[in-house]
Amino acid sequence: MRAKVCVVLLLSALATACSVDGEQAKVCQRFIPAFEPHSQEVDILRHEKHGSAENSVVVHYRARDGEGQWGEHWVGCWFEDAAFAMGSPSVVGVSTDRDGLFSPIKLEMLRIWLRIDEKEARTGGPDR
Repeated sequence: MRAKVCVVLLLSALATACSVDGEQAKVCQRFIPAFEPHSQEVDILRHEKHGSAENSVVVHYRARDGEGQWGEHWVGCWFEDAAFAMGSPSVVGVSTDRDGLFSPIKLEMLRIWLRIDEKEARTGGPDR
């Protein structure tokens, strides 16, 4: 009986250590349209930690292009340490299977794109 309890506790601790923060996964998913501007459809396949990196998530997805072909891709995001973050998770790094690790300038451009996209979604279109 003790062995079973130890196994359950060990598996429980392992699952917690390997689990993905749901809020981080949502933030990372929001970048996908920037990489798939012509996709007809995107399906999220799974989320996982980026190796042993703390405060990270990799979103695996598949996207259908304009010709109806599916392709599988991933986007990885690293976040500011939760102890220092205020509000929603702050992305400090992004990489993709196609572009690799983003430079700080490219990351900032992606953040700007995301803010513009959010504003258009709220208002129904670009500012005039």
